Amino acid sequence: MAVAGKKGEKGAYLRDLKSRTTGLFHRSGGAVTRTISALKSNPREKAIELSTFLIAFYLGSGGLDGDGGVPDLDLDLGIANHRSIFTHSIIAGIGVELASVAFIDLVAVLHGRLPEDHDPLWDELLVGGDRVARIISNGASLGIAYHLGIDATIDGGGAYKDLPFAVPQEWHQAIAAGNATAEAIDAAARPGSVIGIYRSYEDASVVAKRARSTSFKLRRHADGSGFEVVYAPRNS
Repeated sequence: MAVAGKKGEKGAYLRDLKSRTTGLFHRSGGAVTRTISALKSNPREKAIELSTFLIAFYLGSGGLDGDGGVPDLDLDLGIANHRSIFTHSIIAGIGVELASVAFIDLVAVLHGRLPEDHDPLWDELLVGGDRVARIISNGASLGIAYHLGIDATIDGGGAYKDLPFAVPQEWHQAIAAGNATAEAIDAAARPGSVIGIYRSYEDASVVAKRARSTSFKLRRHADGSGFEVVYAPRNS
């Protein structure tokens, strides 16, 4: 937002953020519908996936009260370090994603050195490891986003302890809220997902052309009210 303000584009930035948030809620509703449908069609497999997701969400958030979980790992260093920017931000989500990928890579390395009579779980992790890592990463990321959302609202009296400059309390809440939104959007931004809904084709095109490292597609919204920007990375 600071960069957009210097360029005189703060209004466009806020409109883009609003649209991305709208797209997030749109995807969340669709995800719930798909989950219910999948549970009906393949209850055994999908129930395991849902359980894994909920466990990861709990580990990321600390529970519905937003106390504990990955962000509050800074308490291990003492109460004076609570609400560190390194754990109460998207940095924590990046760490979880890296750990998930590293675990699956470790499974691949160890699998080739296991005895023939090994636990079948290793085979399942090798074959479906990427899917498991994605579920864990998504669940934990949304849990972290939930925790930061609680910190920005209900528990909004706290302050970051290691910012390089002093800011008003409202800024601490805004930083937590911004990181919560960014983490939730990142968790939901998977190939084929809608990252934003825009009224005109021109507005959607501007957003789609911003990122150089990824690719976005445009399509008309289902009710004909506008256009969707669909996340489609080139390597997917």
